[in-house]
Amino acid sequence: MERLEWDQSLLIGIEKIDAQHRKLFELANLFFESLAMTKGPGLRHPILRRLVAYVRTYFADEEDAMRRMGYPEVDAHIDRHKAMTGHIHELIRQWDNGQSVDADALCRFLRQWLSEHIGIEDKKIGTFYNAQNTSVSAESTPNTI
Repeated sequence: MERLEWDQSLLIGIEKIDAQHRKLFELANLFFESLAMTKGPGLRHPILRRLVAYVRTYFADEEDAMRRMGYPEVDAHIDRHKAMTGHIHELIRQWDNGQSVDADALCRFLRQWLSEHIGIEDKKIGTFYNAQNTSVSAESTPNTI
C-alpha cells in the first residue's frame, strides 16, 4: 500500500492542527504498512483503533478551535467529522462481528478523506483564522489556538 505523503501544501497555518494532521498521516501510514505485513486482522486492528482514537481527540480539538474562533461553517464541518467517524466505526463493528471488511476500500477511504478533508475543508479553517489575525502583529499572536 502506497504511503500518504505529507507536504507543505497541507499546512493550514494553525500549529496545533497542523501537528495533528501530520500525526494522522503517520498513523494512517502505520495502518497501511500493517496491511502489507499481515494477513487477517493481526496487527492492523489495534493500529486502526489507535488511529480512530487519535481522530476523536483531533476532531474534538479542531471543533473546539472552530467554535472559539467563531468559524462560520463549524456545524457543517462537524457533520463531516461525524460522517467520517460513523463510516469507520461501522467498518470496525463489521470487523469485530467477523464480517468481511474490504481493507483496500478502507485504505482508499482513509487516503481520500484525509487528503481531501485537510486539503480543502481544513484549509478553509486556516484561511478564516489567518484572516481574523492579519491585523494583529505576529509577535503578539502566535498561530496556535
